[in-house]
Amino acid sequence: MSSRLEVLLAQLDHHGHVVSTQTAGLSFAQATFELAPGRPSIAWCLGHLIANTRTVAPSLCGAPAPDPDDPDDPEPHDRPHFGVTDEDAWATLHARWAPESAAARAAVAALADADLDLPLTTAVHPAFRDVLTSREKFLRGHLFHLAYHAGQIGTLRAAQGLAWPDGEHEG
Repeated sequence: MSSRLEVLLAQLDHHGHVVSTQTAGLSFAQATFELAPGRPSIAWCLGHLIANTRTVAPSLCGAPAPDPDDPDDPEPHDRPHFGVTDEDAWATLHARWAPESAAARAAVAALADADLDLPLTTAVHPAFRDVLTSREKFLRGHLFHLAYHAGQIGTLRAAQGLAWPDGEHEG
């Protein structure tokens, strides 16, 4: 029987892999496609996931928090496509996913099952303070968030007629 932590790690690995494969090899035009003007694009979803994934290690393990004044990302959530404006910016954003995802996974892997019951090591956004009351609840919320945006990315791929990458979905 798998421990709670093993199950959560397996889910984190799976969701990270889905995001990686669904965003790999996309052109700037594909990454910035919108279902309607002003709606999230794949680039925005990926940037948003990177920003949120950067909070995992500090929240679970007390690791240093990311710099909130990162000069590369002034108010990225408010910008179309998370600030991606050309092929190079898309490639740069996409390249950030793997290390951020790996850092989050390493932070979770460093925990023990008993740690999942402990409170978070950083403050939680006021909207979630009453819900994210333990490290496990935070991690489950993060997994749900990854899955939600992975689905959004899949929808944006499908709307463009893009195939499932690398035989990820056969059936």
